[in-house]
Amino acid sequence: MNWNSAGDDGPYNNLTGSYRIQYATYTASWSTATTPTNATTVTLSTTNVVAGSARNHPVTGLTGNTTYYFVLWSQDDVYTWSNVSNTISAWIDGTSPSTSTLAVTGGTGQATLSWNSAGDNGSSGNLTGSYRVQYATYTASWSTSTTPTDATTLTISTTNVVPGSGQNYSVGGISASNTYYFVLWSRDDVDLWSGVSNTTSAWVVGVADVVSPSTSTLSAVPGATVGKIALAWNSAGDDGMSNNLTGNYRIQYATYTASWSTSTTPMDATTVSISTTNVGPGSAQSNLITGLTGGLTYYFVLWTGDEVPNWSTISNSTSAVPFVSIRSMTIEGLNTLGFGAVNLGSQVVASTGVVIRNDGTLMNKYVLSASTQTVGSPGA
Repeated sequence: MNWNSAGDDGPYNNLTGSYRIQYATYTASWSTATTPTNATTVTLSTTNVVAGSARNHPVTGLTGNTTYYFVLWSQDDVYTWSNVSNTISAWIDGTSPSTSTLAVTGGTGQATLSWNSAGDNGSSGNLTGSYRVQYATYTASWSTSTTPTDATTLTISTTNVVPGSGQNYSVGGISASNTYYFVLWSRDDVDLWSGVSNTTSAWVVGVADVVSPSTSTLSAVPGATVGKIALAWNSAGDDGMSNNLTGNYRIQYATYTASWSTSTTPMDATTVSISTTNVGPGSAQSNLITGLTGGLTYYFVLWTGDEVPNWSTISNSTSAVPFVSIRSMTIEGLNTLGFGAVNLGSQVVASTGVVIRNDGTLMNKYVLSASTQTVGSPGA
C-alpha cells in the first residue's frame, strides 16, 4: 500500500500517532473501533512524520487469485481519527508461470539452450520477470534459492514475453570439456516460480584458458628488524585484470640483477612460490623475506601464474638493503651533559638523571650501575 501522510492538524504539522489499515475480500463496514467479520486490522505507529510525505506498507500472507479491498485512517497523539480513506482494491496473483521443456545443443566453449516461454499465469498472460538457469557437470539438487556446490546460476530478465514464444540463450565461457546438465525455471513479477524444467544435457568441448594474468608492480623496503625485506604488490587477475586469481605468485631475488626465469632459478638466486586461491584483482599482497645478510643490496622480481599456468610478464626489478646487525647504546644526562655512545663496554658518568637509548638494530639487555657517590670517594 502507498499513501501520503496526513498532518497532525489537518494537512499541517508533523504527525505522531498511528495509521490504521483494514482489508478484506469484500467492501466491509469499515471502523476504527472494531474489525469487521473476516477482515484484518493493521496498526502502524508513527512519530514526527512530515505531512504529505510518502508512506508505504507491504501486506503479505494474502490468498492468491483473490481481490482484496483496503482502507486507511490516520490518528494523532490525542487519539483524534481522520475520516476513512477511499477504498482501493487489488487482484492477488496466485498462479505461477507454467513449466517449460528445455533443450540444449553442445558446442565449443558454449552450449545453446532453447525453450518455449511460460506465461505470467500458467500459460496465459505475457511474462515479465525472469528465467533462471542452473547447470553443472552432475545432476545437482537444483534450487531457485541457492546455487548447488560446483554449479552455476544464470538469471535472464524478461519483459512482456508472449506465452509459447521460442527462447534461446547461449551459455559461454565453458573452459573444461565435459557433459553439462541444465535446468530452467520461470518467475513472474510477483516472484511466483514455475516448477523446475526437465534436466537436459550435452557434451561441451572446452576452450583452453590462454589469457595470462596482468603484470604487477613490486616494491621492497627494509624490514623492521635485521636481515629482512618487506615486499608489496597489488594482485593480478586470472585473465589480465579480470576474474579472481587461483594459481601462485613467483618471487626471485639475488644480490645481483640475474637472468630471471619462471622455469629455473639463476645461480646464487632464490625462488619463492606463494599459492593463492580466489584472490580479487587489485587486492593488496605482501611477503616478508627473511634470513638476508644485512648491508647487502638485494634485487627482487615477481610473476603471477594462473591455474593453467599462464604466466604474467615479469614485474619491475626493485631493490632494498636489510638492516645491519649493530649493538650500540647511548647514555644521555638529563642535565644536558653528553656522554656519547657505549659499544660493548662501560662508561662512568655523573648526572642528576640519565636516559639510555638503544641506537643499534638489535634488541639487547644492558646493565646500568648508578651511585650518588663521587667516583673514587670512599663507598663509591
